[in-house]
Amino acid sequence: MDLSPTPSGRVGRWVEAATANGRDAGPWTFHTEVLLDLLGWDGCSRATATGEHDDGRALVVPGARSNDVMLVGVGPATAAEVDLRHAAVEVIDRPTLVDPTTCEVRFGPDAVRRTWSIDVERAHAVAAAVMAADAAGAAAAALDAALSHVRDREQYGAPLATLQAVQHRAADMAVDVRLATDAVLDAAGVIDRGEPDELVLLVAAHAKLGVARSQSVTASAHQLAGGQGILGSSRFHRWHRRTTAAGVLLGDQRHHRAVVGRAALAGRTRFA
Repeated sequence: MDLSPTPSGRVGRWVEAATANGRDAGPWTFHTEVLLDLLGWDGCSRATATGEHDDGRALVVPGARSNDVMLVGVGPATAAEVDLRHAAVEVIDRPTLVDPTTCEVRFGPDAVRRTWSIDVERAHAVAAAVMAADAAGAAAAALDAALSHVRDREQYGAPLATLQAVQHRAADMAVDVRLATDAVLDAAGVIDRGEPDELVLLVAAHAKLGVARSQSVTASAHQLAGGQGILGSSRFHRWHRRTTAAGVLLGDQRHHRAVVGRAALAGRTRFA
């Protein structure tokens, strides 16, 4: 099933790359590279970025030990550069199933090299849409692999694909992949057209909420894969891990539902 997006502007190209990365279960770093770009990193030294920060405590920082600086939003319109080698910084290893380089970073004000004005809220929204593209790519690949398995695997003298329950599950998965992918493509188009922030935040929230659909697909693929889904090294695990991780980073379901809810109550629905 080819659900690869067609690139147009910069975000469209990011979405295409993220979708391919999700399909391949590649390194879990692309959204960080995107966030660095969006926050205006000059590339002078090795850097990482995070969208999760709470009063000097960044909980999810990819590759903090191997980088020199961290970019983090310290307000909706202010970004900061934190010196990861400073004495006021504590780096704690917090490896996850999707990224063994993840760390928690605790830093004091002395470790902040500089701050600058930039639309951090929009940057986080765009990065969230790119992350959603990665999850949609993983879900599409998991669906393809699961469908291939049920077509080939026979039980009681017939392929599993002939069972009505399997067909219904496959249909639900295909619908979820299509909806998650369409939400990402819609977000990319809106952002690349330079639409106002309130619309960018809304379409990014729709895209990020689609991660729940992607996660449901990868979970169902586990079940349809039978014994293959048990092995921790299998591709089904790798796809499911990244969709699960994507669900809680750069705004969880509660956060993005609140964005959509506020817009709906204000009469600013995407489809009005």
